[in-house]
Amino acid sequence: GDSGFWVLRMEGEEGRARISVAHKSRSQSHSFNCPYQVGLYQGVHLNTPADADAYGAVRLQRGDLVVVATDGLTDMMYPLEILELAARAISQGKSASELAGELVDSAIELSRDASRLSPIIQALAQRGHVARTREAQDDVTVLVARVL
Repeated sequence: GDSGFWVLRMEGEEGRARISVAHKSRSQSHSFNCPYQVGLYQGVHLNTPADADAYGAVRLQRGDLVVVATDGLTDMMYPLEILELAARAISQGKSASELAGELVDSAIELSRDASRLSPIIQALAQRGHVARTREAQDDVTVLVARVL
């Protein structure tokens, strides 16, 4: 529920190429900050795999990056920050594995900044909740694959 995927694509000519989101999974939650959870609670199924969104074929192109991540990434980094980091990694010839590591490291580093207005802190504040950075810290798992 609180994990998702993006397909990132470079578009344009070499040297002037821009990165964009070619496809993005939808949020799967019951309500704000209440994602689907596969499992049991007091003997009752919370959600099952059948509750998850099903995606038809997503058309991939050579060079696309498929980024699969937990909300620990997207709660700490804005989409533009993720795109900028990915574009920089691509321009530097970094591997998919190196990009995944940089995304994890960046999210963890940003989560430690007590003055940062991260996406999750901003979303909580918009709903009238008080949240401090340490309360918004979460696990960060990222997998990146490059389409060859």
